[in-house]
Amino acid sequence: MPDMKQMMRQAQKMQAQIAAVQDEIKDMTAEATAGGGMVRAVAGGDMSIRELVIDSAAVDPEDVDMLQDMVLAACNEALRAVTAKGEARMSMVAGGMHIPGPYVGRRPTSGGRSCHTRRCSMSSSACRASVLRAPSASRIGS
Repeated sequence: MPDMKQMMRQAQKMQAQIAAVQDEIKDMTAEATAGGGMVRAVAGGDMSIRELVIDSAAVDPEDVDMLQDMVLAACNEALRAVTAKGEARMSMVAGGMHIPGPYVGRRPTSGGRSCHTRRCSMSSSACRASVLRAPSASRIGS
């Protein structure tokens, strides 16, 4: 039977490794494009959109819906990609053991909400949608 103290030390070591990887994941980024590259989004491991670039050719006042769709597609794909990168990195440390949660490297905010900032009380999708609808912003940077 394994020594209980040794098992506790191993668990503490694994917790420290997981915490270090969570910090590493926060610094990861993933990029995605939509509309043939007319919209480019960069997402961070903390589930924030760090950069959004819209080519001026994509801005057509007669077809705002298409632009909105391209922005959402690029942002969602960048968020999916950075989540996958984070989960892959975490599984390397956790030895294949699944660490639950789609937002690796993030802690839930108060009230169970999962926005990109602890001060915001909106759900993450509502907050991102409000940020993406900022008036006359063709570039939102980090």
